[in-house]
Amino acid sequence: MQRKSGTAREQGGRFTGRPLQARPVRRLHRTSLAVGNPFEIGKDGTRDEVITLYEEWVLEQPELMAQLA
Repeated sequence: MQRKSGTAREQGGRFTGRPLQARPVRRLHRTSLAVGNPFEIGKDGTRDEVITLYEEWVLEQPELMAQLA
């Protein structure tokens, strides 16, 4: 028996495999990370403003800076 090109459905056959199951997406909440940005776009400013606030905040965290070094 030789394998033909194309999928089983294209050949009129039946699919006998298992359907793929979508894996649940695991998302970390931004405050669950020590280096997460506590500032929100819109609430605390524009994207650029929030990035600037975060950069300033990180530099004021000596224990965090010690972990990153």
